[in-house]
Amino acid sequence: MAAACTYPRQVVLVTSSYKGKCNVCTTECYMSIDSKPPFVSIALPAKSFTLEIITRSGEFVVAAVGENLTEATRLAKSVSGKIVDKFSEGKIETVPASLVAAPLVRDAVANIECRVISILNCGNWALVTGENLKTDANEKMNGMPLLFCDAEGKFFTVGKKEGAE
Repeated sequence: MAAACTYPRQVVLVTSSYKGKCNVCTTECYMSIDSKPPFVSIALPAKSFTLEIITRSGEFVVAAVGENLTEATRLAKSVSGKIVDKFSEGKIETVPASLVAAPLVRDAVANIECRVISILNCGNWALVTGENLKTDANEKMNGMPLLFCDAEGKFFTVGKKEGAE
């Protein structure tokens, strides 16, 4: 019952890069915190490869995705970047960011370039807060943001559930 109260949530891809090693992961634990200055927070598993890279680099990108990236989002959630190049395997095309080393996701609805402000250890999870340095909206992408419902393990957009016609 409690899980049903916390879903659905927007799902995002998080990209990171450090010394030439790039990674992407999926999280549905994302929120905007403030607008002046603009901060965002993401929750990542404490032992994740993405958190390791973000801790070393001090920066990351949050990519708001639409249903066009459903399969890539599923892949980025299910395997470790230590084992698989998720960009290549998931056919996630990137473009260079302006202010951080982490790449932007080309087909995302929007990309937010962030500099780490704090990382809070929360047991099995870490809460990463970043300052929004720049937001790039993709004018070509006019779809709805991808949502995730853990109670059913499905991705969907407002008004359209995964697998529904």
